[in-house]
Amino acid sequence: MRSFLLQPYPFGHSTQRKLSVCAIIGLFVTLFLGLFQPFGMDELPAATLWLHAACFGLVTFVVSGLIQAGLPRMLPALFAEEHWKSWKEIVLLLLVLLCISAGNYGLMFWLYPQTNMYRGFGQVLLMTVQVGIFPVVAVVFFKQMLLYRRYAAAALAVNQTLEAPTAAPDIVPANVPVAAIELVGDGQKDRLTLPLAGLLWIASADNYVRVHFRLGGQVRSQLLRASLKSIEQQVAPYPQLFRCHRMYLVNLELVSAVSGNAQGLRLHIEGAEESVPVSRSLTQPIRERLAHLSHSPQQA
Repeated sequence: MRSFLLQPYPFGHSTQRKLSVCAIIGLFVTLFLGLFQPFGMDELPAATLWLHAACFGLVTFVVSGLIQAGLPRMLPALFAEEHWKSWKEIVLLLLVLLCISAGNYGLMFWLYPQTNMYRGFGQVLLMTVQVGIFPVVAVVFFKQMLLYRRYAAAALAVNQTLEAPTAAPDIVPANVPVAAIELVGDGQKDRLTLPLAGLLWIASADNYVRVHFRLGGQVRSQLLRASLKSIEQQVAPYPQLFRCHRMYLVNLELVSAVSGNAQGLRLHIEGAEESVPVSRSLTQPIRERLAHLSHSPQQA
């Protein structure tokens, strides 16, 4: 169990997608209450029934949306995917359940102030945890296992491609870019020139980018005041330099191995301790690019 709780777990940063999921859950709550009429709601007139059901659905949407989409924007460091684990996902989902329960509990007493058929607030929250803990853990467990197997298999396939024998090098044509590259930042002195073969990866760092490169047999880094998007445009002529993640751009020619977990693929650079994440939506493009580079007879 401890091993499962400490496993990496994916955390999506798409606010639109999170709000869409919360809206679907809110709509489900509305339809469930309106159609099945539990908790004595069958005694309400039809118009009032659906209005109240919609209120409970709206509270569910607002509360879950504030937590799922709002908290990560207010506390981005806490929700960074590289540090996200299965136990954190379980705690977050239980927090969502508890807050939805609290919100609907308050709405219930506002709509039905004379009712005396419900338990105390603390008991309601305790029941929510007792009922919700098992399905929440089960959902996280099966999703974690499914994603781990998917990306571990993808990593194995890519590694087999990287280990396959490559074609013999041919004469380099005249239009191949030179072996040095210059990165230009926003400031006049923000320039970095280095061998293309020594550029490992570039990571976004707020209003800067951190360039990781190998110099004198050691891995070093340097900050440039620039956006990752502007750097991506500068290196567009070099197909081996690929933006594999919203925060990373990597030199695919220097990838020595690939690993996979529930968060997706990670690229390992020979001689570097840090690995580079790959966006889950770019798994197939990365596989194709690495296969093409590993079998290419020419290296830029």
